Amino acid sequence: IGESVLLTATGGIQYSWNPVSSLSLNTGNVVSANPIINTTYMVVGTDANSCSSWDTLSIIVNPLPIATVIETAVLCAGGSTGLIDVTATTGNAAYQYSIDGGTTFQGSNIFGNLPIGNYTIDVEDANGCATAVNATITEPLPLAGSLISTTDATCGQANGAGTVSATGGTPGYQYSIDGGTTFQTSALFDGLVAGNYTITIEDLNGCQVTIPFVILDLN
Repeated sequence: IGESVLLTATGGIQYSWNPVSSLSLNTGNVVSANPIINTTYMVVGTDANSCSSWDTLSIIVNPLPIATVIETAVLCAGGSTGLIDVTATTGNAAYQYSIDGGTTFQGSNIFGNLPIGNYTIDVEDANGCATAVNATITEPLPLAGSLISTTDATCGQANGAGTVSATGGTPGYQYSIDGGTTFQTSALFDGLVAGNYTITIEDLNGCQVTIPFVILDLN
């Protein structure tokens, strides 16, 4: 669809072509046809003796591929885990796919390891018919954490505490005070002796940020 083809007749001095709706001209030995559906053309040729004959020519119109995409956002801000899954229909398989403006093509319909950005996927079928589809890869806000409060221990006891807060990323958040070995849904850690601590905050996508703090011993 969308391409023109030249139709040529010989043996006469006058020619008449039909149907005329998709032709550049309806007379002449060479006409340009641009049908949008399969079409059979008839040409009637007349020679110098006013003798006429006719012939037909059928043009098969291959449909353009139709492409749709499913976009998977980047998991963590600043990462390159985005994915575009392309589905092509109506064309003549097998399809080829390009994400670099048609410089290179691949047989796989999946493009992974993508950072945030706008992309154009070119799809070409076995007949060389091509279409393009746009896709946008997004990412969450950066995961961030802050120390809300601390309670110092007293008299060497394990009665200190620390509370953090998480923003950005992808809720829900989990919190760990043992380097990520175990997590809890509460942002409060209590029963702490004096010392240096680091709370690891992890969001739903596994993105992490760490918050250090100190519990003093008040005697």
